Amino acid sequence: MSQTESQGDDPNSIPEIGLVSRHQWQLRMLPPKWRWEAVRRHPYYQTFWRPANDHFQQRELEPKHLEIGTYKRQAAVSVLQIVGVTAVAPDPALEFEQLDQDGEQAGWLSGAVHPITFLGMVGQMMATMPAETLTLIGNVLTEAGHFEEPGMRSPSFMRLQCSDDPALASYPDLPIVSICPASSQREITRCLIELQKGWQARCGIEDKRVNLEKLPKYFEVFDLREGWSQGSYRQASELRFEEICAQLNCPISTAHNFYRNAFLQVVGQPFTSPLWARVFGPSKLSQLLAPGNPGRVVRRRPLQQRSPVAAPETRVGVNVAMEPAHYDRSAQQIAQIQELIRAGMSDQEICDTLEMEDEILRGIAELRRRFRDLPSGT
Repeated sequence: MSQTESQGDDPNSIPEIGLVSRHQWQLRMLPPKWRWEAVRRHPYYQTFWRPANDHFQQRELEPKHLEIGTYKRQAAVSVLQIVGVTAVAPDPALEFEQLDQDGEQAGWLSGAVHPITFLGMVGQMMATMPAETLTLIGNVLTEAGHFEEPGMRSPSFMRLQCSDDPALASYPDLPIVSICPASSQREITRCLIELQKGWQARCGIEDKRVNLEKLPKYFEVFDLREGWSQGSYRQASELRFEEICAQLNCPISTAHNFYRNAFLQVVGQPFTSPLWARVFGPSKLSQLLAPGNPGRVVRRRPLQQRSPVAAPETRVGVNVAMEPAHYDRSAQQIAQIQELIRAGMSDQEICDTLEMEDEILRGIAELRRRFRDLPSGT
C-alpha cells in the first residue's frame, strides 16, 4: 500500500497517489484523551474501524466469505496503522471516559514514555530485519517452543549467541533502550536527554509543543465546520466559517487558525485543500458522486503542471466502506474534479469532460461549495 510523502506548505500541491500517512510520533505528542479525539475523527478510522476491530476480536467469517473477508480485515488494519492505531479499534461513538480502562483505553495511554510489548518488539523485528535473520530466529523459537520449562530453552538461545549473523548484533533505529532501575533519576534523565537530542537530529524532528490549553477550542471549530456529532460526520450539521464566527464571536482569521490546528492533529499533516479532498472527500462526498450509472472517467489525470500522467480508469463514488484501494481511487477522482474547478470549468463542463451522467452535477456543486469555504490561503 503506497503512502504519501509530507505535503509541505504549498497550498496548491496535490498529494501523491496513495493513502496519506500521519507524521511519525505526531500522535503521541498529545495527551491520551486528545489522542483518541484526533484518531476517531480521522476519515480512515471512520471508514475502516469495523473490519479492523473484527480482525482484532478474531470474529468468525462464513466459509464462503473467508478469503475476501480476511483480506478486507487485514487491509483495514493496515489503514489504521497509517493513522497511528496498532491494536484495538473502539467504536468512534464512544467518549474517552467510556473506553475500557483495562482493555481499549490501555492502547491510548502510551505517550512520551511507555513500555513496549513483546508483540511490538516482534513487529519491529519483522519490519527491519533481513529475511534470513528472521528465518533463523523463527527456527530457534520453534525449537524452544517444544519445552514447557524455560530453563530447557537455554541451548536454543545459545545457538543465536553463536551465530555470526551481523543483524543480531545491530541496534534498531528506534528509541528503544534498557534502563537500569538502580541508577539515580538525575543520571537516567541526563542520558535520556542526550539520546533524545541525537534521535531528533538524526530524524530531523523539530522540538515542537502542542498548546494543550487551546485544543478544546481547536476541535470546537473543526467539529462545527465538519459537522462532527456523536461519533460521526453529519453533513446537515456542517456550518460555514461565517456561521461559526457568529456563533463563537470570533474573527474569521481565528476560526481559520483553529481549524488548521485541529486538522493537523486529526490528519497528522498540515492543512491544504488538496489534502482535505484526498482524505475527507471520499467519505464525505462518495454518495453525492455515486449515481446509478456514473459513466467513464478519463484515463489521464490533468495534473497541475499539465503533464499527462496515466491513471487507472475507475468510477467516482465507488463503495469505499471496506476497500482501501477504492477509497484511494475515489480520492483521485475528487482531486481530478478539484483541478477542473480550479481551471475555471463549469459544473456541466466538468461533467462532460469526465463523461459522467448529469446526476453527478450535485456532487460537483457540493465540492465547489466546499472549496469556496476553506481556510484562507488554500
